[in-house]
Formats: sequence, C-alpha cells, structure tokens
Amino acid sequence: MAAPFECVGGRRFVLTCGCVLIATGLCWFDKLTGGEWVAAIVATAAAYIAGNTIQKATDNELGKHPD
Repeated sequence: MAAPFECVGGRRFVLTCGCVLIATGLCWFDKLTGGEWVAAIVATAAAYIAGNTIQKATDNELGKHPD
C-alpha cells in the first residue's frame, strides 16, 4: 500500500505547494510585498530541490533504487 501522499506527488511536494499557497495568500491580503513573496517562493523551491538532491544521494549510497 502506498503512503498517503504518494498519489499526489509525495509529502515534500504537498508541503511545497502548501508553502506556495500560504505565501500567495499572504501577498494577496497585503501581508507580504512582491519582493517578500519572491523571496518566499525562491526559498521554498531551494528547500525542495535540496531535499530531493539529498534524498537521491542518500538512496544511492544505501543502494536503494526507485521502482
């Protein structure tokens, strides 16, 4: 049985989408400026990419390969 978030892209993807939605909502209601929104999106994307890279490197060291 697959994990609950696997059907929508995994927990890291769901968390990233949630962060983007929150940042967008804050910008929509004028709690973030455009520059702050860009910084939030860049930080979110960087964290997603870093997490993916670290996971792939760790899986390769352990000999795990995705099916």
